[in-house]
Amino acid sequence: MIVFKLQPKYYQQILAGQKTVEGRIAKQKYKSLSVGDIVSFVSNDNQTSGIKAQVLAVTEYPDFAAMLKSEGVSKMLPGITTIQEGVGVYESLGSFKQQVVKHGCIAIRFEVI
Repeated sequence: MIVFKLQPKYYQQILAGQKTVEGRIAKQKYKSLSVGDIVSFVSNDNQTSGIKAQVLAVTEYPDFAAMLKSEGVSKMLPGITTIQEGVGVYESLGSFKQQVVKHGCIAIRFEVI
């Protein structure tokens, strides 16, 4: 089972039912996910308990803007209102800005179980 480590605010948004799509760099680990797989989300500040979810869809995109436009900013980054702002959030995470050029990105639509 793949475990997604999240910033606490995104973990809370999943708990609240606001965030229903997780975006990542399209590396093999995530590309191997299939509809029906079970994944877990944990908060960086408390990795002992998590939220289990079932994968509903896995879609690859060439860049963050295309992903946010297709999937919906509010489903991926609740509280962010524009695609440009959303791209800025993703590009601020570690080396995501450089990695998306090489690998593209992936949207994992899920349902909490």
